[in-house]
Amino acid sequence: MTSAHQNQVLYAYVADYDLADLEPTLESQLAHFVDERTWEAASPWLVNQRSTELQHPGDLTPWDLGLNVALPEGPLSPAWQADLAAIFAFLGTLNTQLGVDFAIGLGLPNGVSEDIAYIPGIEFSDFLQSIDPTQ
Repeated sequence: MTSAHQNQVLYAYVADYDLADLEPTLESQLAHFVDERTWEAASPWLVNQRSTELQHPGDLTPWDLGLNVALPEGPLSPAWQADLAAIFAFLGTLNTQLGVDFAIGLGLPNGVSEDIAYIPGIEFSDFLQSIDPTQ
């Protein structure tokens, strides 16, 4: 992964498709987090979209519920790092409180997305290194 993030979107979605019972709570807490924090550099937005296409017969319908943030070009400034650390910490809190895991990845302009980390499962410093090797 290079440190040039041109047109890349970082996503953090609940890693579970059967979210019917948790959707209202998750959506409310995510929206409150986005609205109430003073963002230094990042401007995340809430995503709650359910696909109509099944990957395989019998699968649950894929559901993206979480946050997106457009990454800047070039290395991540300290302000960006602070904002990403806040997002990372908040997702860790939701994991502890609600028992949901999060997949974190990059969405590219060509429509390809790649999961690069999971919460729980990675320390913030390792995550930061995975998206910005200059760190």
